[in-house]
Amino acid sequence: MGLIVVFWLAMLIISLFALVKSSDYFIIYAEKIGNYFNLSSFVIGVTILAIGTSLPELVSSIVAVLKKHSEIVIADVVGSNVANIFLVIGVAIIISKKISISKKTLKLHLPFFIGSALFLFAASLNNIFGFFEAMVFLSFFATYLFFVFREKAITPDEIVHEKATARDFFLLAVSAFFIYLGANYVIKSVVRLSFLLGIGKEIIAVSAVAFGTSLPELMVSVAAAKKGNSAMAFGNVLGSNIFNSLVVMAVPALISDIIVPFNILFYAIPSMLAATLAYSLLAMRKKAGFFVGIMFVLFYLAFLGFMFC
Repeated sequence: MGLIVVFWLAMLIISLFALVKSSDYFIIYAEKIGNYFNLSSFVIGVTILAIGTSLPELVSSIVAVLKKHSEIVIADVVGSNVANIFLVIGVAIIISKKISISKKTLKLHLPFFIGSALFLFAASLNNIFGFFEAMVFLSFFATYLFFVFREKAITPDEIVHEKATARDFFLLAVSAFFIYLGANYVIKSVVRLSFLLGIGKEIIAVSAVAFGTSLPELMVSVAAAKKGNSAMAFGNVLGSNIFNSLVVMAVPALISDIIVPFNILFYAIPSMLAATLAYSLLAMRKKAGFFVGIMFVLFYLAFLGFMFC
C-alpha cells in the first residue's frame, strides 16, 4: 500500500510539473505567433498571457468533468484563488516590501475581482453549478473584456512584428498536447490517491492540485517583485482570479453540471471571500510591510491545515 501511495504521489508531482511547464512553453510560442499576426502587446497580455497562466486550471478542470469527477473543478478554482492571494501576494510583499497599484486598476478591475468571487459564492449555494450559471459567468467575463479593451486604445507603435516559423506552430501544438497529457494524469493521480488515502478528491484538489496550478502565477509574481514591480504581481493575481472564477469554472459546466461539495461550500469558499476582502483592503490602502506578507503566508498554511482537519 505504501509503495502504491508513493507511486501515485510521485505521478501527481510529475504530472503537475508537466502541466505547468507545458503551459509555459505554450505561452512563449502563442505570444510569438500573436506578434506574427500583428496583435499589440496589450492584446497579447490580456488574452494569450492571461489565459496562458490559467491553462493548468482550465484544462485540468475540463478533464475532471469529462472523467465524471466534477467536484475537483470548484476545489481547484477556489484553492487556486486562495493560493494566489494569500501565498502569491504574501510572497510578493515579503520580497518587494511594498504595494503599487494604479487608480485605474482599482477603478476598473477591482469591482470585477470582487464581483467574480461573490458570483461564485452565490452560484454555489444550491450545491450545483450548471449550464445557466456558466452562461451568466461567461457573459460577465465578456463584459469585463469589453471594459478592458475600451480602456486601452491599440496604436500602431504597440505592435511588434516578429517572424513565426512552422516550427513555432508545431511546438505550440506539442505543448498543447502535453498540457492535456499532464492534466489527464493529474486527475488520475488525484482519484487514485483519494481512494488509497481515504481523503476526498476535493481536499487533494483544493490543496496539492491548486498549489501546483498556481505555480505560474507564483513564478511570475516573484520575478516581478524581485525587479521591484509589485504592480505586475498584484495585477497578475487579480486577472488570474477573475479568469479562474468566471471562465475556468464556467467552461467545464458547459459540458456537465459541477457538484459543489459541502466542505468546499462552507469552508473553502468563505476562505476565498475572506482572501478577496483582504486583497481589496490591501489594494485600497496601498500600504503593506514585511509582516503583512508573513501573515498572508500563514493564513494560507492555516487554510490548508483546516482543510485536512
